[in-house]
Amino acid sequence: MTTVPLGPIWNTFDHPGYNCSRTMEAGLAWNKVHSWTQTAFGCWSIFFGVAAEVLYLPCMLALRKERNSCYRIMYALSINDMLTIPVSSIIFGVGLIMGEVYCSHPTFHFFLGAFGLGGHSSWCCASMIVLILASNRVAELLNKAYLFKGVRTTIFLYVSLAYGLAVGLFTPPPMLNSQFQSYFFNPFISFTEQYVFVNWFHAINNIAVVFFSSSMYAFLCIILIMKQGAMGTEQGRKRMRASYSVFLQAGLIMSFNMVSSSIYVYMNFFYTPLWLVQVAQLMWQFAQGMPPVIYLGLNQTIRRYTANMLSTDSAVTHVRHESLARSRKSER
Repeated sequence: MTTVPLGPIWNTFDHPGYNCSRTMEAGLAWNKVHSWTQTAFGCWSIFFGVAAEVLYLPCMLALRKERNSCYRIMYALSINDMLTIPVSSIIFGVGLIMGEVYCSHPTFHFFLGAFGLGGHSSWCCASMIVLILASNRVAELLNKAYLFKGVRTTIFLYVSLAYGLAVGLFTPPPMLNSQFQSYFFNPFISFTEQYVFVNWFHAINNIAVVFFSSSMYAFLCIILIMKQGAMGTEQGRKRMRASYSVFLQAGLIMSFNMVSSSIYVYMNFFYTPLWLVQVAQLMWQFAQGMPPVIYLGLNQTIRRYTANMLSTDSAVTHVRHESLARSRKSER
């Protein structure tokens, strides 16, 4: 068996391991074996994806209003997540309901996995942004916030973007498979047992996410315990409350990324039961779709902005209705 080599994705796409022409020989029989309709998980994925996009919009607008480094990082993460949610949830759900596999629409699924509205490159970009967010929290608690001052935060975010684009351009992408209800590097073409579809770069990325996220989270816990002495003054208590809130938000976001990363590495190398594959896909959906729920539940600034925006919209609508009613009354 030979491993599909790393290289530009346009060369990978031409690799014989991704050639669907021989599946036409089996005709309908091949589709019956490899194309399964998964209505329940598909409907859930569409519902969750649409709900996450709707909830994320006011959160993103609120994050955009704040100019400190932490909120700028979370704003960048929100843009990345909103681009990725259609791939991990909405398009994925439609694909499950339609029974899509790689050979259903090869070009579409190949480039959707690589880029799409998010895809493979966006996941790796998000992984780095989450680590930048954790580093920002560590720097803040160690009084090293100057490391993220001004243009430095922007540079870190551009590095994460370049990293995601490089992964998308030069490594094999994962592709949707309705039978196994997730994305896999293996296109599962019946005649390709001679090829091994492994993306080592993706595996290293996910292992690094698990290692550094858990290390930083543990380090944050230690810092918070050591900083308990700061609770003696009102200013110290206020700062610790703010730090604890953002620390909890970052920790919850990191936890979804860690679980998803761990299972995705495992299931691309070893046999994995279907229920665990579904858990991995759910964790990926949660990693991108749960931040707005976390923000609205734990972040007072975002919650206040959202409430004000909704109350303003309601007031404007009420005024418009009253004006329309008065104009109709005058016409009579």
